[in-house]
Amino acid sequence: MADDRIFQCPHCALQMTVRVPESPVQVTCPTCFQRILLVPGEEPRAPNESYLSEFYRLPEPIIIDTQVPAPAKSQRVIRRAARRAAWHANREASKKKRLRLLQIASVAAIGLAITGTAATYTYRSLSRIPADSWAKVVPGMDSPQKLLSEYSRVCGSFRNTCASIEDAASRDRAIPKIQQIAARLRGIPSRVSELGPLSPTQRSEVDSSALDRVLDEWEQNKACLREVRSKRLLHSIDFFKSLQTFADENEAAAGAIISQWNEQPDDSALSSSG
Repeated sequence: MADDRIFQCPHCALQMTVRVPESPVQVTCPTCFQRILLVPGEEPRAPNESYLSEFYRLPEPIIIDTQVPAPAKSQRVIRRAARRAAWHANREASKKKRLRLLQIASVAAIGLAITGTAATYTYRSLSRIPADSWAKVVPGMDSPQKLLSEYSRVCGSFRNTCASIEDAASRDRAIPKIQQIAARLRGIPSRVSELGPLSPTQRSEVDSSALDRVLDEWEQNKACLREVRSKRLLHSIDFFKSLQTFADENEAAAGAIISQWNEQPDDSALSSSG
């Protein structure tokens, strides 16, 4: 009676269970589909020349469909390898996810830095624009109170700058500052003209002493100019030019405010103060 034995395919090395034949037969490997010669008492092999003629006279091959199950130990090795492969796959996926999050965070940080830099640059640029320029672009932004407060601040800046002058070096440093202060006064007459005469509401909002303070500021500026010009150690053509520029702009600004907003215009107010 024939027995079942385990043979190995000579073509693809697949192990298979085959019933030992009583006479030579041919079988077909279920993996590589190559024909195999089985001879009783011999190992399965591909047909050689000595068996070639007999091989093709054999019956049609039997297709083997039963493979040898892997040993239990091999099954454990396979499962362990599968778990290890899954762990490595998850680890690589986690690495890719972290890398992706890091890239997104880096892009976001760079975007925030660029936005912050742009916002800072825009703020600094806009802060250099004179108020009278904004008043032309944004209707209703300017007001008599803002203009009077700005005039007072500009006059205070001029007097503080003059007070800091002690020698030729500090005088030279003060020249560009005085020119910038004069430039801030240059737009006041046009802003006064744009605002026009005070309405009853605006007049109630403007302190009655505000216009008096304009005259006081103007007088203090004139006194400061006289004092600085009297110091012979500070004589300089460029310095005197900057002082004269401020004096002209100051007179134009104060004159526009008084003539336009004084409740009872007095043309002699500035002339008598002069």
